[in-house]
Amino acid sequence: MAGAAVLRSLRILRPRTLATSGRFLHPGECVLFPASCVLYPPWRSSPARSLQVCSALCAGHNKWSKVKHIKGPKDMARCKMFMKFALLIKVAVKEAGTNPGMNVNLANVLEQCRSKNMPKTSIEAAIKTATKPGSQLTYEARGPGGVHAAHRGAD
Repeated sequence: MAGAAVLRSLRILRPRTLATSGRFLHPGECVLFPASCVLYPPWRSSPARSLQVCSALCAGHNKWSKVKHIKGPKDMARCKMFMKFALLIKVAVKEAGTNPGMNVNLANVLEQCRSKNMPKTSIEAAIKTATKPGSQLTYEARGPGGVHAAHRGAD
């Protein structure tokens, strides 16, 4: 019984064309476009209950509004982890060079980076910034009693 009502309503909802009805559509008739379904739905005059599908056609959803609450914190944690790995790479390169075969600390850090799926470009950028020559800084200070202190360090 319910199946027959659904089939009857689907036959009513079928778009009318010149081939099916023998005439052209009037501007107020429904062809299952969202704008025209709101105006004059054909099932308003049908004797049996019908299935209304226009609300499903007109409705939409935004997937990003549900994903952003999960993806945002995960991306932030991943970014922090990659920043820590980049710092470890820089320290290892400054201590013993860029060759992982000779630098055991660098080899271990690179292995950890690969296991955590750190992008290769980020690894290369960290190595490149560590090998870039830094600037020399000199701090000079004069203390009580005429004591002069100087500290020279790298950036």
